[in-house]
Amino acid sequence: MAGTAIAKFYVLDPDIQRRLPIGEPWFVLIFAMFGAVLLVYRLRGLAFERDVLRLQAETAVAADVARGFLRLRDYANTPIQTIVFATEVLRRRNPDLEPILRSFDRATARLIEISRALKSYESMNGWNPGDRSPDRAAQGDRAASTEPTRDRAA
Repeated sequence: MAGTAIAKFYVLDPDIQRRLPIGEPWFVLIFAMFGAVLLVYRLRGLAFERDVLRLQAETAVAADVARGFLRLRDYANTPIQTIVFATEVLRRRNPDLEPILRSFDRATARLIEISRALKSYESMNGWNPGDRSPDRAAQGDRAASTEPTRDRAA
């Protein structure tokens, strides 16, 4: 549009051009360039804001995944401890079951390794006082509204 204004200015009769204010066609071009610069800065600001929002969303999703891993680890640890304890009791009462109990030992060792791997997510997760225990998370929000809340200790 600024280009058409300048082109029209030079098509006008020279007498009409002299009656217009000094530097008339160029002010239109200067305003157009200023508007273009403002538009570029606005678009860059919007792109930056969009990137920040995307990173915040990714961070929130990563925190939710970490929280889920920790819930899984906490939920699985109690049965592992029970299996280890029961295996040791069986070993002391029935030494002839040793070959079978060794397979239990290998399985529980693998489960303990997985639990330790999931523990690495604990440092990146901040438990809030309102966070629910694993069994409450599995039951969903409907059950949460009918039962008293059980908060996880920080």
